[in-house]
Amino acid sequence: FGKAPKAIYMQNHGFIAVGKTDKEVLNITQMAVKTAKIILGTYCLGGPNFLPDKHVNRIETRPDDTSAKVDQNCFLVKASGTQLGTINEQGFLKVQFAPILAALQQESLTDQDVKKVLLAASLDNPEQKVPSVETFLHAIVLSHESVNFIGHTHPTAINSILCSNKAEEAYSGRLFPDEIVVLGTDPLFIPYIDPGLVLAKALKEKFSAYLDRFGKAPKAIYMQNHGFIA
Repeated sequence: FGKAPKAIYMQNHGFIAVGKTDKEVLNITQMAVKTAKIILGTYCLGGPNFLPDKHVNRIETRPDDTSAKVDQNCFLVKASGTQLGTINEQGFLKVQFAPILAALQQESLTDQDVKKVLLAASLDNPEQKVPSVETFLHAIVLSHESVNFIGHTHPTAINSILCSNKAEEAYSGRLFPDEIVVLGTDPLFIPYIDPGLVLAKALKEKFSAYLDRFGKAPKAIYMQNHGFIA
């Protein structure tokens, strides 16, 4: 691999986190604990559904983010590299809907093209911070008239289900009244696709089909091996 491992697991012994700073070591340890909880949870639903190497090797950022509609022309979204737990006002960028939605019409875009689109769509951004890789996804959902805020997270309990072999089956029906009232009668399930433009295009298709079928936006979106959108 040409590099040191970040995580070392010692059977019947313990865990070693390897990093450049104490903060990085703490972050690695906390993620290892979360991963362990998710793995244990998946065994309640047929075991873990591991991602193939071709997907693993393409993941570069942690795509958890939030967004809010400003008006019909633009919205606020988290900047890449910021964390929800420590973000402040400067961590959010104002982005225009039009160029983001227009980019979704392109057959394909390179990673560099995507970055150029994201930067060009941002407003009041003198430091040239790059909007979240999931900005396209947020633009699609926020463009619906009934949606003003989006929270995209990776809760441990939810990902224990989404990373299992029976994820879609687990969310195929409703279980109790509170769930129905708060989450709605019909959540949207998205099979695994790499985060970014490709995922956004798949969500756009599923989201449009959902609107055609139910006449309203879903309150809950579950993305296999990825996370949750409220």
